Amino acid sequence: MSKDQALGALLFLVCTLLGVGYMAVLIFPNMVKSLLPWLPWSAAGIRFAAIGAVVLLAFLAVVLIGAWIGWTIATTPSPKSIEEEGKELQQTQKEKGVGSGS
Repeated sequence: MSKDQALGALLFLVCTLLGVGYMAVLIFPNMVKSLLPWLPWSAAGIRFAAIGAVVLLAFLAVVLIGAWIGWTIATTPSPKSIEEEGKELQQTQKEKGVGSGS
């Protein structure tokens, strides 16, 4: 197994465990409360916190993607207009002697 395949297998395993764990928290919050008695929340509070965490992460992902797009647009120089490109092409052709008719 190559390094990339091992990394892919590890990623698959971690994501699968996270998905199963998340479903367990949503379906069996009383079990989570019994396993982690130091949590200050009730079973309903644990379920609410799990849903809230995923919503928060999704919201932050959308906001960060929007910020990245905005940053990219703000820092990318504007393209030259068609007129400027045409003038530049004509100047280059004159310098090289292209299209002079001789």
